[in-house]
Parts: sequence; C-alpha cells; structure tokens
Amino acid sequence: MKTTLVLLFLIIFSTVSCSTYHHSPWTKEDTMRQVGCGIATFIDYKQTKWLVKEPGHQESNKLLGANPKQNIIDAYFGLGYTAHTTIAYFLPSEREIWGYKIYPRSAWQWVFFGVETGGVYHNINCGVRAPF
Repeated sequence: MKTTLVLLFLIIFSTVSCSTYHHSPWTKEDTMRQVGCGIATFIDYKQTKWLVKEPGHQESNKLLGANPKQNIIDAYFGLGYTAHTTIAYFLPSEREIWGYKIYPRSAWQWVFFGVETGGVYHNINCGVRAPF
C-alpha cells in the first residue's frame, strides 16, 4: 500500500510540477494527456503487481524479466513515469521543420499513452487483473 501511495504521489507531483513551471507553453491539453498517461501507467503497474503473484503467469516485459520482485516493479514504474513526464516537459510544444509544423510533446505523450493502453488491453485479454 505504501508503494502504491508513493507511485500515485510521483504521478501527481510530476504532472502538477510540469504544468506549473515550464520553458515552453504547457497547456491544459498537455496536462490532460499526461494525466491519461499516468492513469494508464498506474493500471499497468497494478496489473504487473497482480500478475507476478499469480501462479502460471509471467511478465512479458523483457526489461522487468519473467518474475520481477515487487521492489523492481515499483522502481520501474515510478522512475519510468517520472522520466516520461520530465521528457514531455522539456520537449517543445510546437516546432517547424522544413516548413512543416510538428508537435513533439503531444506526439511523445500520445505514443506513450498508446503503448500503455495497448499493454493494459493485452493484459485484460490474458486474464490479468488490476485490483485496487
């Protein structure tokens, strides 16, 4: 329970601090995308914690290994989301390259959100739960 609270604190702190202090305009949309990334990350985190306790299940993330210890899971998700938010913070919200406008920050957030929700969806289809 303590680690769950720490992870939630990191998610909230990372999102709020990036929306308060910025070098490139941070919009409400940026904050909402980052909150979505945080929610998807938290569900994946809870699913992973459940998965490694259940017999017959193994983690498919090569970085974590088949049967990671709880503290490894906590560190992976906590540091991973904090790193993602930090990168989003430092990416420009808009940029022009060869006459085309691109949006690096929102692209970074949408790709991460897609990967996380895809993983959560896959886990659900495999019978993995996310007890709260």
